[in-house]
Amino acid sequence: MGSGGSSQSRQPKQGCERLGITIHQLQEVDILVQRYQKDWSEVVNSPTVQHVVDYFIKPETKSKKQSYVEVKFAKTMTPPTWFSCHPWSINHASLVLGLQHSADRHCETSSTSFWLAAYCLCQHKVPAADQVLPAVFGSRYLSGIIVHVDSQREIWKRMWCLSEMLASLTHDDLKMSLVTIEESEAGSSAFSLSDHLVGTETEGERRSWDEHFPLSAFGPHQIEIHRSRASDPDDEQALLGQIISASGEAAPTSSTPRNHQAYNLANTKLRSKIEAAAMRVAVLVKDRKMEEHLLTRAANEPTLRSELKRVREATQGLPVSQGSPLAPPAPDPTEEPQAADTEPPSPEPAPPRAIVQGTRTAQDSKRLGARLEYLLKDFPRRAKESTGQDDPTFRIIDESLARGPTGLGYNRPCPRDGQLHCSMVDALRNEDAQKATVFLSWCWDYHLQMYVKTWEQWLQHHPDAAEGFVWQCFFCNNQYRMQEVVVDDSLGEIFQDRLLDIQQMVVMLDKFMQPQYLERVWCVFEMYTAAKHPGKVTVDIILPPDQAADIQKKVACGDLWEIQSQFQEVNVENAKASRPEDERKVKEIIKRDSGFHAVNEKVRDTMMHWVLGQVRSVLLDPSGTAKSAADFMAAAGLANWVGKLEDAGIQSFEELEDLQDADLEEIGLDLAARKRLLEVLEMGPSAKAEVDFKVQLRQLGLNTSIFEGLSEDEVMRDRKIEEKLANLGEKKKFRKWRQTRLTGEAVVEELVALDMLVERGPDWCYDGDSDDEYTPEDGGPQGVGKVVAFHSKSGEAMASHENCPPRPGWVKVHWQVTGWTRSYRMGTLENPEAVPEAELQFAAATTPQQHARALREVQKGELQLHHLRCTFGYRCGTNFPHYTLFDIRPEACEKVAGFKPGDIVEDEKKQRATCVGLKYRGDAKKVDLWFQVQGNDGAGVYRHSNHDRSLRKVGQKRLQEVKREEAEGASDGEIDHDEREWVAENLKPTLKYLSKSCQQLHFDVRDEIVEKFRMPYKSGDVLIDKGDGEKMTCIGVACDPIRKLAAQNGRSRGQRVVGSVAELWFHLETSSGAGLNAKMHKALSRFQVVHNEPVQEMLAVAGGAPDSWDKETAIGLLESLRGSLKLDFVFPRGAGENTALEKFDVREDVVQNVVGFKPGTVLSLRGAPAGTRLTLVGLRPDPDNGEISVWWHHEDYEEVHAGAGMVPGWEDLRQLMRDTGETVDLNELKQRISDPSTRVPMGGGGELGGAPTGMPAGLSQLLGADGEARQQLQMLQQMTAQLSPAQRRELEQQLGGLMGALMG
Repeated sequence: MGSGGSSQSRQPKQGCERLGITIHQLQEVDILVQRYQKDWSEVVNSPTVQHVVDYFIKPETKSKKQSYVEVKFAKTMTPPTWFSCHPWSINHASLVLGLQHSADRHCETSSTSFWLAAYCLCQHKVPAADQVLPAVFGSRYLSGIIVHVDSQREIWKRMWCLSEMLASLTHDDLKMSLVTIEESEAGSSAFSLSDHLVGTETEGERRSWDEHFPLSAFGPHQIEIHRSRASDPDDEQALLGQIISASGEAAPTSSTPRNHQAYNLANTKLRSKIEAAAMRVAVLVKDRKMEEHLLTRAANEPTLRSELKRVREATQGLPVSQGSPLAPPAPDPTEEPQAADTEPPSPEPAPPRAIVQGTRTAQDSKRLGARLEYLLKDFPRRAKESTGQDDPTFRIIDESLARGPTGLGYNRPCPRDGQLHCSMVDALRNEDAQKATVFLSWCWDYHLQMYVKTWEQWLQHHPDAAEGFVWQCFFCNNQYRMQEVVVDDSLGEIFQDRLLDIQQMVVMLDKFMQPQYLERVWCVFEMYTAAKHPGKVTVDIILPPDQAADIQKKVACGDLWEIQSQFQEVNVENAKASRPEDERKVKEIIKRDSGFHAVNEKVRDTMMHWVLGQVRSVLLDPSGTAKSAADFMAAAGLANWVGKLEDAGIQSFEELEDLQDADLEEIGLDLAARKRLLEVLEMGPSAKAEVDFKVQLRQLGLNTSIFEGLSEDEVMRDRKIEEKLANLGEKKKFRKWRQTRLTGEAVVEELVALDMLVERGPDWCYDGDSDDEYTPEDGGPQGVGKVVAFHSKSGEAMASHENCPPRPGWVKVHWQVTGWTRSYRMGTLENPEAVPEAELQFAAATTPQQHARALREVQKGELQLHHLRCTFGYRCGTNFPHYTLFDIRPEACEKVAGFKPGDIVEDEKKQRATCVGLKYRGDAKKVDLWFQVQGNDGAGVYRHSNHDRSLRKVGQKRLQEVKREEAEGASDGEIDHDEREWVAENLKPTLKYLSKSCQQLHFDVRDEIVEKFRMPYKSGDVLIDKGDGEKMTCIGVACDPIRKLAAQNGRSRGQRVVGSVAELWFHLETSSGAGLNAKMHKALSRFQVVHNEPVQEMLAVAGGAPDSWDKETAIGLLESLRGSLKLDFVFPRGAGENTALEKFDVREDVVQNVVGFKPGTVLSLRGAPAGTRLTLVGLRPDPDNGEISVWWHHEDYEEVHAGAGMVPGWEDLRQLMRDTGETVDLNELKQRISDPSTRVPMGGGGELGGAPTGMPAGLSQLLGADGEARQQLQMLQQMTAQLSPAQRRELEQQLGGLMGALMG
């Protein structure tokens, strides 16, 4: 599918697997493309598929919003025989030539059609991969896949293409052919390679075709689907998630990991196919070097290597081994290393599943830790022996024990990927490797003796930990693979999950002052991750024994503030990693997650808390107190002043702690001694309770007396406490501290305050799902906004200037990126057991200076949406423009092109335009400069790729900002979220009207409800489109119950399903019912009200007459039947084998009054899978809640339920049910489904036991092996399934028993 649309903003599209386009039709398109490309806004010499989609297909299909083949070839299209796999960067003419060559080789006719995503999918609403690929590759018409290798070999790097190949390999009966076009002076030549004998060709003819296929087409690099790319990052997440879910593991709910065992299996599957094809060509052309290269590259992958050898032998005409391409066998760890070109031994039968060495699962392996006792005894001995040094660093030990031929894991199978060479922990005995209980955060430059002595020191205080197991990257990561590992965006989540599983982190420092630890970016990131979860992860910082003396010396010398200042200098921006790429990626994750400032604050707080503890350990005894004032003074290096204190009667530490500066002066201490003693006292035991927040506030220079008697939670909840601070400077410091403390927490009404920074949270559900030009209202996942108003459910409401409070329970936010102001739900802490709403969470404290610095670091051409700051109002759109905001900062504009707002430019055609500023382009998913061309009504974008090359500056003018009221419609003019929900809750429908999907909706047409949508229309207004003259009528406001069901799934994906809450509906004169226009709030200038006429009811029609069934009436009837049911008909209840006989009320009049159909009526369901049959059984109470419910029996082509069940939301689906005209006797149905041997699906739709479903055994035997006759009979079955009951009865009378057999 290439780059044809992102997985976000997609809607399901049924039946795309039946769409195809022929070679002749493709050639017609190519002629049109060549003819019209001179009129495109971008100069294109050799149009690619992407160019054809952008400049030809989308404009041609824009009005009908359908695929190209549906628009142009609806009457002649046939199901596709071949799937075309190609990157969208491929030359369109080459693609057509390649398909023509493949069709010729496969002896296909002119009517053979091909499935091409560009032509067979609607490019205005592209379905998701998990909908399209299974449908197309599951089609019974499909013969195989044609893989087009483009001239740039991009196909091997594109995730969509590799996913399509992988999908085809899940069907054993699908063939694969490769085709490529080579250019020469003589012209273009096509070459193909097939994995099967094509048509009537002989093996010799096949070889003559295949041996001309260029080996260079396979590219220099091996296939790695997890390192490939898609144009949209969301597509990458979706496709990788699909690979994980296909392995039997649940797909990640957030971001997918960049490394996973499922990817290795997928890569092996792909390489076994593609590299086997390369091996075939190499053998045919006698390229021995290529043969050996392929085998060497597969040396550590037994499955792949075995398949390559099999193909080589088969191609050479030698006997073929019968190896099975299953998971690679695990070599015996006791065996000697094997040569790279030797065949691996046959695998032994797998032992029973047990978590023991050699049979651990990947998940077991990742959770292992090394026994601490082993780290202190056996490991030091082996480290010294292997390195020949008495005190080596871990980097030196790594070369001899963790990697290379002498490594502990050398030639042992890795449980994580099935390949040879494992981590050190996987090579240990079972008693030395078990689930980790401690996570060690450390540095690789540490020396062995310091490492051992520090652990021994820690064990003196934690003797029970000797039997613990340590997760340490040196032992637990597979160092044989670390050079291949790429740090990706999933690092934070993976590391956090591991830490939360272990729940204890030990931080090992090499020294007290200026530890190396704080200079390493990995270490700082690890400590920050632990500090984010103070209630779930304990952090213990440990030092070598000799460092305790250093602490005592520093304290005695009075260097307390020097100690504190050292740890105040934590700066993760300056931290380093051994690999520059790791450093860059980790810092990118930090910037995206919380930012450098938040990380620095968290780590600084953790270190300062520990420093205070170390100082107190010197000043105080283990109980946290001093035995006497003299002891405390001596420890603090103030022994010379003990005499004066004793003369003044100060004996105890408590008496010493009560002294003020004036008291000490009166006793006789000089200024330096007084200052030093007060500083030391501040670190004493009475300050212990304040460490969490009061000491921090004091260090910020705030007067902490106003916080006396308050807990941190009380300070956080008291919005008026800021008023007690002395000046603006103190208030700003307090706000920053509060913001930092709440970073990452859900926005709840008890903690929210004006001017706080927020960002989207885990429950965010406001991303669009249908607009190709959609811009995230918050500026995307990295967008930050400021609270400008809020309204708690208890009634407290606050708003800043020019903002009014939202509805109760909502908070209003002004987003920095887009400039939009919108309202969102707040959670509450009132119910501690309930999880609060997390549509928003508090963001890290940032400053304009930080954003400016980040912008300076952006390279030209790499500006992203979150870099924007849209503040300048202007008209957007070349015709019928609307109001929107632009970023007009020159320093931001220069990141895109060398023009700034107000610049007058001229293109190659001498047409002039004025540069307006930056705005996000939803259609291209990028930030671009917008220009207003002379004569146009508003700003638009040029389609050329390089503004600097295509435009030149010829002048300058001052841009006049446009006010919102000066334009009709606005990009942020949609009804606010809190208002939309309020409308939905207060609807009073009075009008029944059909949607264009034949759904019966209930509309509220009151003016006061319609006006909430910020559009100048009333129900009954007839509007005319100034652009094309088409008319439409404003109907009213309604919620679509079917879309409500979709929203339950859509919300978890961060999408707002349009129509699921409250929307204003319009009826286009060419449409069959009312519909939605997601962009209507922006298109107000395009429409004009011509008159108003009251809207008349439009009812659903079933069987030629209006359907009088009413949802509210049906629900009321069910309520009235409580206690009056007549349960006298016995029928099985349950879908599976464990059914139970229950009694149902099947009175015809009662059931028909409720449902509108009689018991035994067989219904179809619009939009359900083919062959779905719902048979109405009757009424009985729901066993879970006792409410009277409607019960149905369900069957389709694949499954027949063993009893009756309930259909959730049947009252909303009722309008989609259609009477098939068939009625069954419930007793006969009960008899049929009671016996598993007779409980078979009705009708056609597949084969069961070798015969078409429903075909009598005698007829099946009669046909025997006549495949053509059987195929014709199946087609006839499917055709008759589409007839009406009356037509089927008439045809049965004419054909007799044969028709009965056909219809089952």
